[in-house]
Amino acid sequence: MIRTEVDTELISAIDIAKKEAESIIVARYERPTNLYYVLQYHSLRHSREVAERISSTFRLLSPIAGLIDPRDRLLYPSLGLNHDRVNDFDVKVFDLNGSPAVKMQRYTGQNEKDSANETKEVLSGINTTLGKTIFTCEDKVKTDEAFDVTIPSFDTTLVTVFQPSLNRETSVGARILALSDLNTALLDPQRFLENGNELFREENFDVLEVLLHKDPISKLQERFIKERMIGWSKMQIPFALGRQKRLPLELEGLPEEAVDILKRLYSMGLESAEAASQTAKERENMTLPELFRSFGYDVDTRVRYFHPRHFASAA
Repeated sequence: MIRTEVDTELISAIDIAKKEAESIIVARYERPTNLYYVLQYHSLRHSREVAERISSTFRLLSPIAGLIDPRDRLLYPSLGLNHDRVNDFDVKVFDLNGSPAVKMQRYTGQNEKDSANETKEVLSGINTTLGKTIFTCEDKVKTDEAFDVTIPSFDTTLVTVFQPSLNRETSVGARILALSDLNTALLDPQRFLENGNELFREENFDVLEVLLHKDPISKLQERFIKERMIGWSKMQIPFALGRQKRLPLELEGLPEEAVDILKRLYSMGLESAEAASQTAKERENMTLPELFRSFGYDVDTRVRYFHPRHFASAA
């Protein structure tokens, strides 16, 4: 049954949940003592962007009678803020074409489960603090579904990322959260390029270590890093195109009117691919310092720890 109103107590409780999520993300991933945990993509900005996209998408869908419960319009943006509150990983050495690369290996699946469990604990804690049941068992079931749907996997055919738990039975709220999390390429080409840069900086710890020290880079190491940066840039092209191709599958089960609205919203895949292609071409002829700047290492939130020699162009 679709409710037509929400009460002020729920609004206040949602606000408490949002503030708690933001404080946790800042403490864990923007101000930790370990620089590996100063995340460049999975930051408060990303979580806020997901929450804002959920809200704006709900507004676009609001003319469709009975599609979205008014309570969900408050709940799911809060879940969007919480969906990446746990981002644990191992530091692993990977063999890339015969050379070792030190990279992040996320606890994919477990992170989403832990994020859901923490969020449900927060909701229960708010109930206890307020002395009444504001957040219900149904809200917690929605939390589990929404976070599970965001678990990513890789489509080797389309060379892109998708969410295998998202299907025609997925609820509207969980589906919009998942699409808001993964579809920057279909919404904003410039932000898509920035996200690609942020993810590279977040995941490649051996590149981070180079920047943290004043030691000169060997020619072999320079070539290895350049190849990875250019290869990463080229991978953004099929990523964007693949996200666009997968969209019809990810909208199955929704009313036709909702599908039409979302197809118009998520329509920038080709533009993102073209922007990525142009960027990749420009990067092919860059020096390593130029590549560092192009990838945003000069505006990285850890930049004060980087040695300036790595950004200096050769005379």
